[in-house]
Amino acid sequence: LKIGRFKISCGFLLLLAALLMLPQAGSFLLLALFAALFHEVGHILAVKQYGAKIDSVTLTAAGAVMHTVGLPNYLSELFCVLSGCIFSFSLAILASIAGRVFAFQTAYTLSGLSLIFGIFNLLPALPLDGGRALHVIISALISPSAAEKTLFVTSLLTALGMLIIGTAVLLRTGSNFTLMAAGIYVLTNLVLQLGVENNRRVI
Repeated sequence: LKIGRFKISCGFLLLLAALLMLPQAGSFLLLALFAALFHEVGHILAVKQYGAKIDSVTLTAAGAVMHTVGLPNYLSELFCVLSGCIFSFSLAILASIAGRVFAFQTAYTLSGLSLIFGIFNLLPALPLDGGRALHVIISALISPSAAEKTLFVTSLLTALGMLIIGTAVLLRTGSNFTLMAAGIYVLTNLVLQLGVENNRRVI
């Protein structure tokens, strides 16, 4: 689904369906969306800091993938890639403090969601932030070709790991297939990228 510069992937719709199936889905979904939005704000502010342009935004099971134009070098790209996780961890700390000070259970839930979101995005797989960061580092130190080969292996292993763990969680809970949906998305993205050269920098 495409609306102007915004695209919505099947993975995002699967994740949304999984969240809606959870107990107290309404409040949980709002907190999850807020945590995801705060994460993306980190990316946007970092991109704007370097005067770069956001060409398009795709909503996926792993968050929003922003195609950017105009980042000056690998260091600036790495900072923009990791800024989302920095914001996620910052929100987790602030929400945890708020929960302790005001005895507000919802703040603890938000803290946990933001922490999980930040850790999940650091996994070494494309299109997650960890995969993008690893791609930038290897491209800068060795070559983009070496980065592509390395990320293929790490993305495949990560996707298989998520599918195995996600299957175990689904069998245990009978309803929560969030991690499995994310694993399917990463694996699908990997298959689609096979043999495709993409020179645009993505965060």
